[in-house]
Amino acid sequence: AVYFVQPTQENLALIARDCSRSLYRCAHLHFSTRIDRPVMEEFARLVVNTGGLDAVARVHDQHVEFACLERRLFSLNVPRSYVLYNSPDATGEDMERAMDAVAAGLFSVVATLGAVPVIRCPRGGAPEMVSRKLCGMIAEHP
Repeated sequence: AVYFVQPTQENLALIARDCSRSLYRCAHLHFSTRIDRPVMEEFARLVVNTGGLDAVARVHDQHVEFACLERRLFSLNVPRSYVLYNSPDATGEDMERAMDAVAAGLFSVVATLGAVPVIRCPRGGAPEMVSRKLCGMIAEHP
C-alpha cells in the first residue's frame, strides 16, 4: 500500500491499525510535510505495540505543503489567513496553530529548493514567531 497523507495523529493511528491487521504486505508512507520527531516516535511505539512494524517498508517526507503558481511565486494556500491574523477575537492558541502552519509551509518551500534562506523580519508579533519556528525546523532537519 502507498499512503500519501498529512502526518496527523488520526492518520497515523489509521495506518498503524491497517499495518497491525496485515491488510497489505507492506506500506510505503509518504507525508505531505515533515513529521515532528515526537509524533514519529509515538507512531513507532504504536506500530510496535500493535504488531504492525514488519508492514512498514518506507517513510518519506515529501514537503508539498505549498502551491507553485509561477517560476518564482508560490502560495501556502491558507484561506482567510489575513482575517485570522488581524482578528481581535483570535486567541493565542489560534495564532500559534496558524503560525505553525505557515512555518511548516515555508519549510516545505525551503526543503524543496534545497537552500537555506536568510530570514529577516520585524521584531515581535507573527513575523518573528514564524521566523523562529522556521529557524528551529531548519536546525532540526539540516
